[in-house]
Amino acid sequence: MDYFVNYLTKFLEMYFVSYPKEKVFELKKNILDIREVFISDILAKYPTLNNNLSDYEIFRLLQVDSSLETVFYYRLARAIYMQDHGNDILPYIASLMRLKTGAEVYYSTEIGTGFIIMHGTGVVIGPRHKIGNNFMIYQGVTLGQKNINSPNQSITIGNNVRIFAGAKILGTLTIGDNVIIGANAVLLNDADSNSTYVGIPAKNVK
Repeated sequence: MDYFVNYLTKFLEMYFVSYPKEKVFELKKNILDIREVFISDILAKYPTLNNNLSDYEIFRLLQVDSSLETVFYYRLARAIYMQDHGNDILPYIASLMRLKTGAEVYYSTEIGTGFIIMHGTGVVIGPRHKIGNNFMIYQGVTLGQKNINSPNQSITIGNNVRIFAGAKILGTLTIGDNVIIGANAVLLNDADSNSTYVGIPAKNVK
C-alpha cells in the first residue's frame, strides 16, 4: 500500500498543515492491518476481480471509485479507533472522508465484511451503530437520531441488508437479516427479517 500511504501523506500535509507530518507514516501499519477486510469489500462490489489484488491495483480502484474510497477511510479510521479511541488522527481522517467523497461514516460504528456503497454522495452513518455483513447502501442514505436530544440512540442491522437512495433510518431500532429498505423510505421502527419496507413512515410490504 505504499502508493496510497504516499498519496495520503501528501494530502494530509496539504490540507491539514497542523498535523505532524512524521506521524502520518504510522498509518502504514494500520493500512496493512485492514488490507484483508478491505479486499472483501472490493470483491463484494466487483466480484469478477481476482482476489489476489496487488497494492497498485487497489490504489487504482481507489482513484476512480470515490464510494470505495469512503469504505477505505472508514476501515482505516475504525482500525485506529479500536486500538486507541483517543488517537488524534481520527478527526483528520473523518475530515478527509468528507472532503474527498461527500460522505460521513463514523468510526465508532461497527460494520461487517462486504460493505458496499454504490453511490456515496450524501451518505451519513452516525456513531455507535452495529451493522452485519454484506451491507449495501446508495446515495443520500442516513442512519441517525430521531430526536436531536437523544445522542445515545443506536441502530442494529443484520446481514444482507440493502438500503436504497434517500432512505432514512432513525432512532433506536433493529433491522433483521435480508431486508430491503426502499428509496426515500423513513424507517422509525424495527424491521422484520426477509422483508421489504417502503413509504413514510416505512411499512412492510412483503
